[in-house]
Amino acid sequence: MWALRSDANLDEINKVAEEINRTFGVERSVTIVDTYMPRDYVVNALKEYINERKMRYKDVEDKLSKIETAREKRELMRELEELEREINALEQELKKLEKTEITIRL
Repeated sequence: MWALRSDANLDEINKVAEEINRTFGVERSVTIVDTYMPRDYVVNALKEYINERKMRYKDVEDKLSKIETAREKRELMRELEELEREINALEQELKKLEKTEITIRL
């Protein structure tokens, strides 16, 4: 299950659902259910997820310091860059959530 803001772009989720259907030979669809979640709950869940991503970032940094091959270092550097982008985007979303009342789509 994904929880999204009501103004979220569903294109990526639909692509994932299509890939699951194609790969496993099933017919699953995306169902949208409007619901209300208290902002504090959503903010706290997002903060928790940001912390998880930051811990992963630190784990990858620690692993990178022990790696000697250039190929593995490049892979870990790419992962660090992606994690950094993800963390920044999540923190921007958190700032928005802390300021506004929202409706979440499930």
